[in-house]
Amino acid sequence: MGSGSSLEARARFEPVLDWPRQGMSAGGTMQGRFRFSSLIRLALAGVGLALAARAVAGRSDHARDRAMPSDSVLARVGEARIVTVAEFRRAWAETAPPTRPDSLTPQGARRFLDLLLDREILTEQALREPWRWSAAESLRYTGLGDRLALAAALDSVLAEIRAARRARGQAELEPLELGIAARESVTARIAPSFDDSLVGRVARAFARLPQPSSDSSLASQLRTLSAMPRVDAADLAGVLARSSVGAYRVSDLLDSWRRLPPTQRPRVRAREDLRALVENGLFERWLRERAIRQGLGRSALVAARLQRERESIALSHLLEHEVTRAIRPDSAALAGYYHEHSHAFDLPEGIDLIRLVLPDRRAASAMAVRLGDAAEAESLVARARRSGVDYRDRTTRASDPALFEAATRAGPGHVLGPDSVAQGWQVARVVAIALPRPRGFAEVRDEVESHYVVEESERRTRSLIERLRRETRITIDGGMLRAVIGSSTAARAARP
Repeated sequence: MGSGSSLEARARFEPVLDWPRQGMSAGGTMQGRFRFSSLIRLALAGVGLALAARAVAGRSDHARDRAMPSDSVLARVGEARIVTVAEFRRAWAETAPPTRPDSLTPQGARRFLDLLLDREILTEQALREPWRWSAAESLRYTGLGDRLALAAALDSVLAEIRAARRARGQAELEPLELGIAARESVTARIAPSFDDSLVGRVARAFARLPQPSSDSSLASQLRTLSAMPRVDAADLAGVLARSSVGAYRVSDLLDSWRRLPPTQRPRVRAREDLRALVENGLFERWLRERAIRQGLGRSALVAARLQRERESIALSHLLEHEVTRAIRPDSAALAGYYHEHSHAFDLPEGIDLIRLVLPDRRAASAMAVRLGDAAEAESLVARARRSGVDYRDRTTRASDPALFEAATRAGPGHVLGPDSVAQGWQVARVVAIALPRPRGFAEVRDEVESHYVVEESERRTRSLIERLRRETRITIDGGMLRAVIGSSTAARAARP
């Protein structure tokens, strides 16, 4: 967890409540691919929160939802599976084109409903099969349940603090400040007492951790960030703090640190930072005990989310067994596919670059000087490639119009930047401007195989869905669907 004034506790738990809005990447842009690509995104990425919507059906702040209950059934699949108004609306709102149609016309709504029905049909079939989960899937499922329970416990604490502040007439807090108040409130309740001597020794061990150089390779930076503090063996069982939720030992802290992704580990410079880490560890322990005591892991929302995870795992097994496992193209099949679609693999006009993004402008300016020397730039690329990092890049007019235009104007050998980008400060050396050209089969064999597998997967998935549709009873409430379209149109018209 985090340090000082940052709410790393919230950051660790919050992703399990931020339901995924983006799924797997699209398998192409052809019109015929809409059903397969969109279905896989919805089914495996979980867009729409279908089952969780059922668990909280009927909760809505909109007049149109009070007029039409959100648990109203739009369609039934087989005997057990349904698509409700709430599911449809949530899926539509959280799914962007081209996964769904651009507008909620009668044709677009029916098209999207068919997509949701396809998901339900596949899921129903997947749940009939006796799949054996892998160890990784079991671990992921168990971990999800734990994180959901912790998130529910955290949200209950935040709700208590909001209510208490309102009762006292105090102003609403921003999420960050509210989270800090939650941790401080819990810390006061559990009243930790620290062993200052041990805290000091362990803090010094953390402070000695090496810090990555901004001009080193990404692989080198990750190795540096992954380092564990060297703590004396005699201190591993030592108690850093005692509290009403038990003793927090050095070994507990190191286990928590090891589980954090290297890029999310806070910098520990002094004993105050280490005390904050321990307080966060105790905060998490208190939340877990609260979740168990209040049965938050057995709530309807958590149960619905876990059911959706089980369905997702079952569906991935079904698609792997019925679709992808049997696709084993040989060289002759790939060569035939290439000759039918050879122009799709032509190399467009592009610009070859050496491109890096650094955390601050000063480091980027220093890198720009290094890239200005051709020999130094090539040496930098070679060293990075030996470390498993490739600074070479190709940009096209379609992928990055601004960079493409700037590089075209500058020409080979020139350095662009530093320029501020979302990830930091970008600097690039223009290596060459490549003209469009066809590429032979040997050059693009891997791309050909990828395209072949995607298209064959689409064909097999469509075939599977069509077969299951013939075997499955599907009923659609056309009047309800028209009402959903009408209420959405009215709601848009009423907006200022």
